[in-house]
Amino acid sequence: MPDDDARRPESPAQPREVLRMPAFALFWSAATLRAFGGSIAGVAFQVLIVSVIDATPLQISVLSALGVVPYLFLGLIIGALMDRWRRQRTLVLTSIGRAVALAIIPVLLLTGTLGFWSLAAMVLALGVLTLFADSAAQPLLPRIVPRGTLVMANARLGQSQTVAETAGPALGGTLLNLVGAPLLFAFDAVINAVAALLQWRIAVDEPRAEPRPPGRRRAADGRAHDGLRLCGHARHRRRGVRRRRGGRGRIAAAQRAARRPAGRLTLRAAASG
Repeated sequence: MPDDDARRPESPAQPREVLRMPAFALFWSAATLRAFGGSIAGVAFQVLIVSVIDATPLQISVLSALGVVPYLFLGLIIGALMDRWRRQRTLVLTSIGRAVALAIIPVLLLTGTLGFWSLAAMVLALGVLTLFADSAAQPLLPRIVPRGTLVMANARLGQSQTVAETAGPALGGTLLNLVGAPLLFAFDAVINAVAALLQWRIAVDEPRAEPRPPGRRRAADGRAHDGLRLCGHARHRRRGVRRRRGGRGRIAAAQRAARRPAGRLTLRAAASG
């Protein structure tokens, strides 16, 4: 499979011109909307946990963990799958999935059927969809902007994320007081639907993945297994380096002690004993 660096679009554009690129403008707008929607939904979820389902401390811990559990158990697998899947299509589908999941919550609220397990299922589903979206967005950006503008593009995305994390909770709290939780979740569902439309309009060239070589593992093309094996080898190498450094440190300490009078007496006593 060719290196991604070799397939990045080349352009003499200056870094500031990244803001005038239509594909990046759509990508950036969708990412900003999703970031604000996530911050707003986070405030609404906290209110639901406390005021609607009256969760216990253990249940609150479980709900908090469900948002990050997919990254722990599915991160390597989904990251390997993104090497073979269309990233733009994945972004669109995940935004649509988030819109559907968020639209279900107002229905459960209005019908009085929202409970701990239904909310936990929604949180887990949103966590999995977010993992897919993050795994697709990171490798898609180098195909949208030239190599020389990647730093500026990532800076703009980081700025949007920071603003959303700062102003999003305040905006979410204000909207929650004005319209209530059901309309707030419906508003967030609309935000994700608009983000899906923007992502669908991104013009990007994604060539098909190369056919799987004969004899390769079928589960995520063996990449997840290879990544784990590489991490294990790196861990063993670090342990070996620490052991060698520790051994050299002990030898050096013994040599320094031997040069002192008390150290020489101790070494003689140890050798004769």
